[in-house]
Amino acid sequence: MLAAPGISTLRNVYSINRGYEDLAERLNTLGAKITVIRDITG
Repeated sequence: MLAAPGISTLRNVYSINRGYEDLAERLNTLGAKITVIRDITG
């Protein structure tokens, strides 16, 4: 997803969040543009 052009959406990231602390922030420091949305269902 990081190498693909355009916008990608990754859902159900529970297992990723369990295994990697602050993964989105770490990748953003390397140049990624990741926005974490906690709850979109309301």
